[in-house]
Amino acid sequence: MRQRRVRIALAADDGPETVAADIRKRFATNRRGKSFLDRPSQTKPAQELTEATLLFETRIAPTAPGLAFELLWKECHLAEGNYVRTDDSSGTTGDTMRAAMKAIGQIAHRLTLSSDTMAEQILEVTAADGYGAFDRAVEALAPVLGPEGLAALKEKATVNNADVTRMQRQTSVFNEGHPDIKINWVVLEENLLLQRVTLDIATNGGQFDVVTIGNYEVPIWAKQGWLKPLDDLSADYDGEDLVPTVAASASYEDKLYGLPFYAESAITMYRSDLAAKTGTPSLKNPPGTRTPLPLPLPLPLPLPLPRRR
Repeated sequence: MRQRRVRIALAADDGPETVAADIRKRFATNRRGKSFLDRPSQTKPAQELTEATLLFETRIAPTAPGLAFELLWKECHLAEGNYVRTDDSSGTTGDTMRAAMKAIGQIAHRLTLSSDTMAEQILEVTAADGYGAFDRAVEALAPVLGPEGLAALKEKATVNNADVTRMQRQTSVFNEGHPDIKINWVVLEENLLLQRVTLDIATNGGQFDVVTIGNYEVPIWAKQGWLKPLDDLSADYDGEDLVPTVAASASYEDKLYGLPFYAESAITMYRSDLAAKTGTPSLKNPPGTRTPLPLPLPLPLPLPLPRRR
């Protein structure tokens, strides 16, 4: 480890491309890793990534900001493999990824990528990001995106969201019956949307007339008096047609507070051969619901990771 640090530091003195070549090899080795890392074993790889982030920001970005961005972007892509191989309850892996994204934000104003190209890249990574490594990508790269890029990203994200697209298609139908009302669609990232809407509702800001929220918020907000029950729906709206469990999730004290326009479900999957090795009686037969599952599952660790083809 110490020799590697010295080698990378010396390479940095030779020029950005030299250190980039060495770092790319290190990232490739990281991606090929399959063994599970316990907490003590996580410290060195995390420290190595932290030092790499600092190297990109302080030694490469001043003369080659585009190359620094490429390396930091690749570093964020390591998140999935690192999370799979570690128990990140201490937040070590998450901290290294957030540091990399923060560094991207520091050099963003020096990048020369087109706003449309950057919007495409952000949309691609956020759509496939299951670990939050790119949650702050829009915020960090706002200087590169600019108003046009942010508008393009909003449009692209909307087009790729089938449910929102279906609602927007009804705008003209609504306008025909209500020509005096203008609809202004505001599409935000989920986390930012929840923050803005919660603040607006809690302070009676009145910024939004209609909002989309999740079924988690419905009973909480209804109890706070932030929502009104939908008792006077049009006769054209068939509430009986709603899936009962979906209707219940949008209700509070047997009153409907939200109009569901799509629903998602979750399933629990596990390997029966590994479950059998734990000797847990409740795992010998697949449970009908998640309730009987003893969480966290007492599976033997480290688990063998699937081999990539």
